[in-house]
This record gives sequence, structure tokens and C-alpha cells, in this order.
Amino acid sequence: MLYENILDFDKARGLASSIFFYGKKPYEEAIPQTSQIPTRPYYREQKLASYLENFQLCKQHINRFIESLQIQKKCAVYGSGDLAEMLVTCLKNKPLSVIIEHDTSKWGSSLLGIPIVSITDPRIEDVSTIIIASLSHKAAIMERLNNTIKDKNIHIVTLEI
Repeated sequence: MLYENILDFDKARGLASSIFFYGKKPYEEAIPQTSQIPTRPYYREQKLASYLENFQLCKQHINRFIESLQIQKKCAVYGSGDLAEMLVTCLKNKPLSVIIEHDTSKWGSSLLGIPIVSITDPRIEDVSTIIIASLSHKAAIMERLNNTIKDKNIHIVTLEI
């Protein structure tokens, strides 16, 4: 489905993590006719072109989103995946303090030079805005943040892609 541009890469990642198929084709159907299927370089070129197009559109969307934010002090990003990396790249002119991550194995490391910390890290005190950069579990993340920082005056926003 990726090669036919039916799904974009971000949606396909979520799909691929939750579905699998196990099957076996009859032998005569397992060997494709070369005249019916494009060559591998064609697939690679199409995949790369589609990825770059989606990347540019996503980056434009993120830049418009960032422009709409009114960050008073420092901001933080929740999540350290591909979307967070793109967001951090786009936030280069904003005061980005830390990246918040639920996965304890990532604490103490960094993403593009920004430290990855837990939500209880003292550096969160200087943050006025937390941007959730996650493609899934947004409701659970929002609940976790609200329960943890409910006494602080921190604005929580979700990056929608």
C-alpha cells in the first residue's frame, strides 16, 4: 500500500505495528511475471519521492503550527520519535528546553542536542508550553501530563498531523 501511495508513511507505521498476515501462495502464483511488476529501482524512487513530498508537507504544517503558538517562556516537546525530531528541527528559533519521554531507557540521552528527561525533571519548572509530538496514545499522554503538572501553569498543545 505504501508503494501505491494509498497510505502515508505516518499512518502506515501505526498500521504496521498492529496488523500481520501469515499465508502461503501456491507455487505458480509466488513467482511474479517480470512484465507485470515494475523494477525495484522504480519502487525505491517512488517511495523516496513520496516520502520527501510528505516530509515537506509535514514540515510546512509544523512551521505554521509553531507560528500560531505564543510561547511565553521555554517550551518542551513530549515524545522523541520521528515526529518529535521534525518538530525539534522546526523549533530551532524557539527556546526549547527539554524533550519529555515516558520511556525510561531514553532518559539522560538527547535528541538533536536537546536533553530527554522525565516529566518530573526540575527543568520542567521553566517551561510554559508542552507540545505533544506523538502519533498515538494522545489521550493517555494528555492525562499523564495533566495529572503530573496540574498545579503548574503550563499550556499543553497537541501537534496534529
